[in-house]
Amino acid sequence: MKKTFEVTGMTCNHCVHSVQRLLQSMDEVTDVRVSLEPPQATIEADKDYSLDELNAQLAAHSNYRVEKMISERS
Repeated sequence: MKKTFEVTGMTCNHCVHSVQRLLQSMDEVTDVRVSLEPPQATIEADKDYSLDELNAQLAAHSNYRVEKMISERS
């Protein structure tokens, strides 16, 4: 499953790399693409992660937040 989400709290390329690293470390995530402009993350995973699960992963290590899903592809 491939989903794209709006991400808040990113201000620079270091933020982009941090979000990518944190999301990539989740179980069953196969690919993560993060961009600053527009501020979003595309996540491919074998598991259907909820916003709460994604935000729990980010909140444990940062002030970044996944706000809403922009698109979904299976």
